[in-house]
Order: sequence, then C-alpha cells, then structure tokens
Amino acid sequence: MSADRPDLSPLIDHALLDPHHGLEALRSCCDEATHYGFSGVCVASRWVGAARERLGPHNKVSVVAVVGFRQAIIPFDRPARFSGETNYNRFLGSLRIGFNGVFCFSTYALTLSTWLGFAVSGFSFLLMAVYLFYKLMGWTIVWGNPTLVILISFLGGIQLISVGILGEYIARIYEEVKERPRFIIDRAVGFEPASNAGEQRTGTDA
Repeated sequence: MSADRPDLSPLIDHALLDPHHGLEALRSCCDEATHYGFSGVCVASRWVGAARERLGPHNKVSVVAVVGFRQAIIPFDRPARFSGETNYNRFLGSLRIGFNGVFCFSTYALTLSTWLGFAVSGFSFLLMAVYLFYKLMGWTIVWGNPTLVILISFLGGIQLISVGILGEYIARIYEEVKERPRFIIDRAVGFEPASNAGEQRTGTDA
C-alpha cells in the first residue's frame, strides 16, 4: 500500500455469492479476508457457522449473511385467527417496539445522559453564583440550605456524567459484539483483479 493512498481493506466485505460453491471456496474466501484484513465475509446463511469456525473466535473479520442485494416479493395473505384473542396491546406493544429500535440501533440515550449531567452540573454552578450574589447583597435566602442544594445538584450532575461515560464504553463493546457490517458494497468501480492489472501494465511497458 502506497504511503499517499489510504488503506481501504478494513472498509471492504469479501463476498462469496456463487450459489454452487463448496467448502474449499469458503475456506479460501475466509483465508483471503484474514490475509488482506477485510472487514468481513459475506456468505449465504447456511455457511455462516462454517465461516465463523474457519475464522476462529478471536479473528477481527466478521461474518455477514448476504443482505442488501436484489430482493424478491412473495405475496402472502395471512389467514384469520382460528380461535381466541390476541394478548398484544397496541399502546404498550408499539412503545416496546419503539424502545427496542432506539436502544438496539442507537447510543443516543447514553449521549443524552452525559449531556444531561453537564447541564445539571452547570445549573449547580449557576445556582452557586446566585446564592453568592444574594449573600453579597445582604438579601435573605428563602430557598432552603444553599450548601445542600448546591452539593446535591453538583454531585447528581457528576453521577450522570460518569454513567454516560461508562455507557459510551459499553456501547462500543456492544457494537463489537454484534459484528454488524459497516458497509455493503453494491458494485466496485476501478478495482480490477491483480492478474488483469499486471497484464495491462506489461502491455503498456511493451
């Protein structure tokens, strides 16, 4: 890899899309992905277990079932319920689905906790300035004990910040455990096989 060109290997998923391939082709695909440091290998669903076994448990190359390519629609009419009534609650069920969508595919709640901690800590400093101003002016403070209010607000903000920072680390661990592909390549332009590139270079030099 040239020094003035970025290494694109971690951004590439090595795909094995031949429906008639065998175990040897799968092993070759996994070995090539490991050798070149690709992000993952895309294989059919029935080969996922074999690919994971070939790569090993500590390999950074992830295994991805083939998704994101051409799809077909199969019409299906769901028959009516045979008997009984559903236990699905429209409100609570939809709320649960919404929460799963937020917490399973986003770390926004953890970031919100961090920013809320900074806001509460900033509020405690502002409250301290207001109490100090009242004290210097000689006015009576009727909002309770200033020391307790400031300390509770400040410590509460620090706790929220700490929880948010811990959550950010846990979120990164969670993303690694899921092993979801970061990119799915639809088509490649300008990437030619090494043999063809070598033949063209030889023909040009001749």
